Amino acid sequence: MRRISLLVLIGLAATGLWGQEDLFPISTDPVRGLEVISTRVYERSGLWGYIDGGADIYMEYGFERVYVQEVMFRDHLLKIEAYCMTDPVAAFGIFSVNRFRCGLNDSLQVFHCISPYQILAVVGDHYLIISDQEGTPAATQCGIEWLKELSDEIRSDAFFLPEPFTLKDAQGQLRCIRGKLGLMNGFPSLSDLFESYENFTLYALPVEDERSMPVLARIGFADSTNQADFLNKLDEYHDNNPELAVYKKAIGAGSVLFMTGDQKEMSSLHPYLELFSDK
Repeated sequence: MRRISLLVLIGLAATGLWGQEDLFPISTDPVRGLEVISTRVYERSGLWGYIDGGADIYMEYGFERVYVQEVMFRDHLLKIEAYCMTDPVAAFGIFSVNRFRCGLNDSLQVFHCISPYQILAVVGDHYLIISDQEGTPAATQCGIEWLKELSDEIRSDAFFLPEPFTLKDAQGQLRCIRGKLGLMNGFPSLSDLFESYENFTLYALPVEDERSMPVLARIGFADSTNQADFLNKLDEYHDNNPELAVYKKAIGAGSVLFMTGDQKEMSSLHPYLELFSDK
């Protein structure tokens, strides 16, 4: 019985780990009405041959392969790019620095960004780009319906946001950054702070709008010794920019919560400033 139970558990684990991978590349599904027109796959270094200069930031987050397919779905031609990343944080991260001015759809239970001609989404450890050449509401709705059906089939790994960020923040303007390229694409205003660091994960939320200060952020370092150094770095940052207010707080063994912005703007942000209170 122990041996049978172990085999059952192994089978269930395999389904959870590899079941979603079997969805890519997508195969023709006559029941759902989808027809695959073409399929290409690019592994690791092959990504430079597909998107050339844009590949570096994917590597920074953690890239494994991308499936590029053209499909016919409900009389609309869609291009599906499924970027398989190393983990759900990497998938959310590359999504977070690529989205801009998003529309949302209440029927979708995944992180997504809808615009004419393109839908961006995160499903488990996959970053998806769904494109059409029409740019019409009908074509966009077709992409939404396909994404909904796909996400319903995938048993995705849980994506846990660190405190104090919420799912609303993640569906809004929260950026997840894992390196210097991510900073330049997602939050260039903070680049100077991280010039001497590597192997970190930064969550940064613009408090007012996506391109300006103030910003509420949390950084986690792979090397916990960087925590004290970064707290000192924030002091130096304030000394070199006296017009800015800087709040900081050590979190756990290797993380720092901080907030910075113009002194004149900070007084109206008391709900966030309470995060730095010792009470």
